[in-house]
Amino acid sequence: MSTDRSTHTTLTTQQLIAACAREGVTVSSSQLGRWSREGLLPAARRHRKPRGYGAEWHWEAECLPRALIIARTLASGDPSLGRAAQMLARAGYAPSAARLRQVLLNGVDAFERMATHREPYLREPTLLPDMKRKRLRRHLKRKGADLPDAVLASVTTYAQALHGLSGVDPSASAPAIGAAGQGWEQYVSLEAMRQALIEVRDADLLDAYAQAGQGLLQSLPLFTTLFNVLLLPFLADRLTLDGKSTEGLPQGVSLEVILADLKQDNGRTIVSPENPAGLLRLYFTVALAQVRTQGDHMIEALAKPMFALGDTLIDLAKGRGFPGAETLSFNVGGGQDQDSVEAAK
Repeated sequence: MSTDRSTHTTLTTQQLIAACAREGVTVSSSQLGRWSREGLLPAARRHRKPRGYGAEWHWEAECLPRALIIARTLASGDPSLGRAAQMLARAGYAPSAARLRQVLLNGVDAFERMATHREPYLREPTLLPDMKRKRLRRHLKRKGADLPDAVLASVTTYAQALHGLSGVDPSASAPAIGAAGQGWEQYVSLEAMRQALIEVRDADLLDAYAQAGQGLLQSLPLFTTLFNVLLLPFLADRLTLDGKSTEGLPQGVSLEVILADLKQDNGRTIVSPENPAGLLRLYFTVALAQVRTQGDHMIEALAKPMFALGDTLIDLAKGRGFPGAETLSFNVGGGQDQDSVEAAK
C-alpha cells in the first residue's frame, strides 16, 4: 500500500491530452468534454491565460487517471460509457451520482441473473410466490442433502429472503436465524436493494460510496480470509459432490497482492479497476445506501442473525476439515458481534 499526497495541481486541456499520450492513450478535447458532460470527469474550469488574450480550460489532476481508465475501457471493445463508469467506481473515482446509481442498479441486476441462472422460474412474474418458494426449497434440499439441518434451514431462509420470498423454512430448525428470518426480506432482498438505490439522495449515495472506500483497508483481511477459507473450499466441495472438475476455481486470493495495489490519495482508497477490492467497495456502497434510507435499525436487525449464520457456516467448514477454518469465529453471544454492530454504525 502506498500513500499519494495529492497536490491541487491542475492541467490544461493540452497538458491532459499530452499526459495521456505519454501513457500510450490517445484522447481528444471533444472526448474530454463529452466524458465530463456524461458525469465521468469533474468539470473543467475556465481560466484567463496568464499572458495575452483568451482563456483556457483547467482540469483537476485526477482527470488523468480517470481519462486513462475511460479510454482503455472503451478501447477494450466495450463502447459503453456505463462500463467505463463501473471501472471508475471500482477504482475509487466516483462518477456522478446518477452514473453511480446506475452502476449499482446494474450490479444488482447482474447478481440476480447469476443467482437465478439455474432457477429461472424465480424471475417469472406470473408464477405465484408460494410456488416459487416451494420449488426453491426443493432445489436447495436436493442440492444440500448432505448438509446439517441447521445449515440447510439457515441457507434456505436467507435464499428466500434474497428473492423476496420471506419465511423461515418450517421443514427443519434454523437456530442461526430463527424468527428473525421472517423480517429479512425488507433488508436483504434484491428488490429492497433496488428500492434503496432509487430512493437514496444523491449526496447520501456519494457519501456512502466514500465511506465504503474508507472501510476497505480494515475489512479486506476478513473478507479475503472468508473467501479463501470458506467460499472456495465450499465451492470445491459442491463441485466434487456433483462429480464436476474443480480446475476452473482459483487457488485463492492474495491479501498481499491486493494491498500492494492499494493507495491512499487525499483520503480516498484507489485500486486498479481489476482489483477485487473494487467490487467489494461497490457491495459496501449498496449496503450503506440501504442504511441511509432505512436507518440504523437495519444493522441492529441483521447483525446478530448474520453473525450467527456465519458461525453456523464456520462449524460446517470445521466439520468438513477445510484448512484454516479452526481459527475462525464470529463469537456470537460473547460480545464480539455487538462490538461489530457498533462499528458498523
